[in-house]
Amino acid sequence: MTLDLLNNFLSNLPEGFTDNNTHADLIQQLASQADAKVNEYKETTSAQAVTEMNAAADKQKLQL
Repeated sequence: MTLDLLNNFLSNLPEGFTDNNTHADLIQQLASQADAKVNEYKETTSAQAVTEMNAAADKQKLQL
Protein backbone atom coordinates (compact mmCIF):
# COMPACT_ATOMS: atom_id res chain seq x y z
CA MET A 1 0.00 0.00 0.00
CA THR A 2 2.72 2.50 0.96
CA LEU A 3 4.71 1.59 -2.15
CA ASP A 4 1.63 2.30 -4.29
CA LEU A 5 1.19 5.69 -2.64
CA LEU A 6 4.86 6.52 -3.16
CA ASN A 7 4.72 5.46 -6.80
CA ASN A 8 1.58 7.57 -7.30
CA PHE A 9 3.30 10.57 -5.73
CA LEU A 10 6.36 10.14 -7.95
CA SER A 11 4.16 9.75 -11.03
CA ASN A 12 2.66 13.18 -10.37
CA LEU A 13 5.96 15.06 -10.09
CA PRO A 14 6.66 17.67 -12.78
CA GLU A 15 8.66 16.54 -15.81
CA GLY A 16 12.40 16.81 -15.21
CA PHE A 17 11.96 17.11 -11.46
CA THR A 18 13.56 13.73 -10.87
CA ASP A 19 16.83 14.58 -12.66
CA ASN A 20 16.47 11.71 -15.15
CA ASN A 21 16.04 9.05 -12.45
CA THR A 22 13.29 6.58 -13.11
CA HIS A 23 10.52 6.21 -10.58
CA ALA A 24 11.83 2.76 -9.71
CA ASP A 25 15.26 4.22 -8.94
CA LEU A 26 13.75 6.85 -6.67
CA ILE A 27 11.62 4.27 -4.90
CA GLN A 28 14.69 2.09 -4.40
CA GLN A 29 16.67 5.01 -2.99
CA LEU A 30 13.87 5.93 -0.59
CA ALA A 31 13.41 2.31 0.45
CA SER A 32 17.15 2.00 1.15
CA GLN A 33 17.07 5.14 3.27
CA ALA A 34 14.05 3.83 5.16
CA ASP A 35 15.77 0.47 5.74
CA ALA A 36 18.84 2.25 7.10
CA LYS A 37 16.69 4.27 9.52
CA VAL A 38 14.86 1.14 10.68
CA ASN A 39 18.14 -0.68 11.28
CA GLU A 40 19.52 2.33 13.18
CA TYR A 41 16.38 2.40 15.33
CA LYS A 42 16.59 -1.34 16.01
CA GLU A 43 20.24 -1.07 17.05
CA THR A 44 19.52 1.88 19.33
CA THR A 45 16.51 0.29 21.01
CA SER A 46 18.31 -3.05 21.33
CA ALA A 47 21.27 -1.37 23.03
CA GLN A 48 18.92 0.50 25.35
CA ALA A 49 17.10 -2.72 26.24
CA VAL A 50 20.37 -4.48 27.07
CA THR A 51 21.46 -1.57 29.26
CA GLU A 52 18.12 -1.59 31.10
CA MET A 53 18.23 -5.36 31.61
CA ASN A 54 21.79 -5.17 32.96
CA ALA A 55 20.81 -2.38 35.34
CA ALA A 56 17.83 -4.41 36.57
CA ALA A 57 20.05 -7.47 37.07
CA ASP A 58 22.60 -5.40 38.99
CA LYS A 59 19.85 -3.95 41.17
CA GLN A 60 18.51 -7.42 41.89
CA LYS A 61 22.02 -8.66 42.80
CA LEU A 62 22.32 -5.82 45.32
CA GLN A 63 19.05 -6.88 46.95
CA LEU A 64 20.35 -10.42 47.46
